[in-house]
Amino acid sequence: MTYAQHDERLLHSPEECAALLGVGRTNIFDLIARGELESFKIGHLRKIPREALADYIKRQRDQASQPGA
Repeated sequence: MTYAQHDERLLHSPEECAALLGVGRTNIFDLIARGELESFKIGHLRKIPREALADYIKRQRDQASQPGA
């Protein structure tokens, strides 16, 4: 699945987010546990809103651009 296909979806699985960010699945669950990445469950499935992933990336970029980062 390409990024363009992911981009049209409103929700992503932790595995999809891991692939999009180029990190491991465990990292995504750690971010969720620390409250850094919004998620919720639909039935037994953990889902991450597209906007939550974009917000996380923006916060990381803003933090990296701070002096002393």
